[in-house]
Amino acid sequence: MNRLLARGGHAQVAPPEYGFMHAERARAGLRHRSRDIGAAPWPEDRVPGTRYDTIDRGESPTAPVRLDRPALILDPDTVDSRGRALLGANHERTVAWPCGLAGGAARSARKDPEPLAGTAHLAVARSTFVSWADHYGLKPARRVPCCTRWLTRPTHRACRLDPMTGARICWDGDSYGRGWRDHPMAWTTTEGQPAALTSAPYGSPKAFTAELDFFTHLDDRLAWASGGAGWYGLSTHQIVVWRRDLLGDVETADRIRDAVQGSLGDVARPGDTT
Repeated sequence: MNRLLARGGHAQVAPPEYGFMHAERARAGLRHRSRDIGAAPWPEDRVPGTRYDTIDRGESPTAPVRLDRPALILDPDTVDSRGRALLGANHERTVAWPCGLAGGAARSARKDPEPLAGTAHLAVARSTFVSWADHYGLKPARRVPCCTRWLTRPTHRACRLDPMTGARICWDGDSYGRGWRDHPMAWTTTEGQPAALTSAPYGSPKAFTAELDFFTHLDDRLAWASGGAGWYGLSTHQIVVWRRDLLGDVETADRIRDAVQGSLGDVARPGDTT
């Protein structure tokens, strides 16, 4: 600014304490940050002529009404039925359980007088899986998202391709399924809107704190939490990233797993193998 004044032969202006930006403009920027940035969809999701600067998602959303104590699904046949409804069937016409929950019939944990540790783990893990999903009103997504940015979209959509490189312009690059995203699962609401991502990395959640904080600061609607073994077990730590405006407060599956384990009996530990 002073260079321009000097060129025009004018006296230079002493810079104010906080720079040349007008104080009112600075206050307006702070006041509208969450309304203009946190609430607006990504450019490719915007509808021409629609304004997005009147929705303030920076405030704490109203949590959906749900039971404080999750309803546990314990009966093996009911667990299989809910699993089939959520996940569908595989080529063997059995429930298409995800990695860590597949392999063997969970119902044999009660019928076999000497159940194997792996089968006992399946009984607890599968019950935890369907109980957690039903408690939050979620279902597994039918397609794998390209990155964490998937959660910010109203429907399942992949990030755009870079016209120069052909690579997707993703938050996470090509790292989905690695790092904190080990053993990932994507979840939608019953209406099909992206709502949550769960994973089960072997490393300590502390190693991923900075990365997860970065993603959740990119959109005020996102939050994350970490816990113990969840339903995967095998010395992993569950991580959940979710949409606060859709789900309110969300916990990892550990509290449900503890309740399931207490109800079924001490038949499996979080570290048991399948």
